[in-house]
Order: sequence, then structure tokens, then C-alpha cells
Amino acid sequence: NKNFFMCGILFSISRNIQEKNFKDSLNLLHHRGPDNTGFLKIKFKDYDILFGHKRLSIIDINSESNQPFISNTGRWILLFNGEIYNYKELRLNLLKEGIKFKTNSDTEVLLNCIIKYKHEAINKLRGMWAYVCFDKLLGKVYYSVDNVGQKPLFIKNNSNEIIISSEQKSILALCSRSPDIRSEHILNYINTSFLYSDGNKTIFKDINKVNPSSSNEIRIGDQE
Repeated sequence: NKNFFMCGILFSISRNIQEKNFKDSLNLLHHRGPDNTGFLKIKFKDYDILFGHKRLSIIDINSESNQPFISNTGRWILLFNGEIYNYKELRLNLLKEGIKFKTNSDTEVLLNCIIKYKHEAINKLRGMWAYVCFDKLLGKVYYSVDNVGQKPLFIKNNSNEIIISSEQKSILALCSRSPDIRSEHILNYINTSFLYSDGNKTIFKDINKVNPSSSNEIRIGDQE
């Protein structure tokens, strides 16, 4: 069922991450997107920034729509899981603004909406999505989940590293040390067959679920 999982996202900012470890963690998401594996590593100041994507092709099967998806200027890089239902309408509006497209994908439409509208982009989208978008010029990370959280994202954000992923297991595989457990959640977690949730908290300290219908921003260095 292509609409169940769609794609897998893995994004990391760190000073000491090993590329092999990142790729191994990305492969834990292979079941989400067997059509293509995308990987990119860049530098921002003294940080390594790694982008990983497992693609399940839905709207546009062209390889030009593979991710990480990079803007025409090279400044913006997008990881996206989901489907934007009104992308054709948004595309027409962006074309009227003089924005040029190289694909017919909703991925490229989403990226240009983020570039143009920043946090207001999610108010224009209809669909289901989880995305991480990086601005190479300003060192900003934008990330969001759709209004009902149909396409989840999990985040670990502390002074040492930022990791964002479609699934917790890829974050756990990248952690420099095993995260502490929120002890108060253990009983509830067990009693509900591992489906327990308390807001945006997970059973692991330092790993949270991104709130639905939110547009979030991190500037590299602000967490230090």
C-alpha cells in the first residue's frame, strides 16, 4: 500500500557523525521507500549536515524528483514525505510570481512554497506531509508535520546534535549514547502495547514527536 508509508526522512547536524553510521541508520527506513535512496553531506561552518531519503514514487516518478531536492539556486535543500493535494494550484500561483520549475512534482512546489512563504507555507498546503528544509545561507532548519500528524517526525535536539527522522529507531541508531528513559512512561508504555503517547513526548528523554500543524525553525548554533 503506497499510501501507508510513503517515504523516509533522516536529517542530522553534528560535529562528529560518521557517514557510515548515518547510512546504516537510513537503511533502517528502507521499508518506507524502496524506489530510491538519496544521500547528501554538506558543511556549514564546523558542522557536518547529512540528508538521507528513502523514496516511494507517487506523483512524479522522474529521477529529477529524487531527494534530497535542491533549489535552482542551490541555497535550499528539502526532505519531504507525503503528498500535497493542491500542488497544481500552488504551482500555477508560483509560476505567476515568475518562479521556474524543472519537474512536475509536488516536492518542488512544496520547496518553493517554503522559500517564498517560510512559516506561512503550511497555511497554504492541503495534504499530508512531513518535511525538513535547510537554508544553506543562514544555517536555518525549517521542519513541519501536517495538521493531523499523519506523516510523523521525531526530533532529538541538544547542544551536541540535531537529528530528525520519520522513525525513532533511526535516531536511536545515531545517538552517541543511549538516551535515558522517561521512567514515568514505562508502565503506561507497556500496558498499551507500545502505542502510549503523552503529547509530543516519547518514552526516550531528548526525543520528541513534532507537533502536528506546526512550523518550526532552528538556527544552527542557537542550541549551544
